[in-house]
Amino acid sequence: MKDSNIYKADLFKKIFELNSKNKIGANTITVFTFILYKCDDVQKEIVLSDYEMARELGLSRQTIITAKNKLKLSGILNCERNRGFPNRFNFNENYRLKELPKINEIKEILEKYEEKMNPK
Repeated sequence: MKDSNIYKADLFKKIFELNSKNKIGANTITVFTFILYKCDDVQKEIVLSDYEMARELGLSRQTIITAKNKLKLSGILNCERNRGFPNRFNFNENYRLKELPKINEIKEILEKYEEKMNPK
C-alpha cells in the first residue's frame, strides 16, 4: 500500500498535467482538490453530496456536476451518482494521462448522461 501523502502529491501532479494538456479549467481543479481534501484515505471510497460541495465551494450544483463528469471522463476519478443520495468517489490508482474528448463531444456526453439520470 502506498503512503497516502505520496499518493496525494502524485494525484496533484496528475491533475495539473491533465489541465495543461486538456484545459479542464479552474472549477474542475477546485472540485478535484476539494474531494482530495475531504478524503482521509485516498485508497478508500469518499462519500460527498453535490449540495455539500456546492455550498462549501460557493459554486452551483451544475458546475459541480460538470466538473465531476470531466474528472470521470478523464479517468482520474471514479464517480457513482444515485439520485437522492451522496456521490461515491474513488481515485483511479492506475490513471494514465489521456486526451479528453473535444468540448462538443463532452457536451453531447453530458446531455446524454443528464437525460439518463433525469428521465422525463
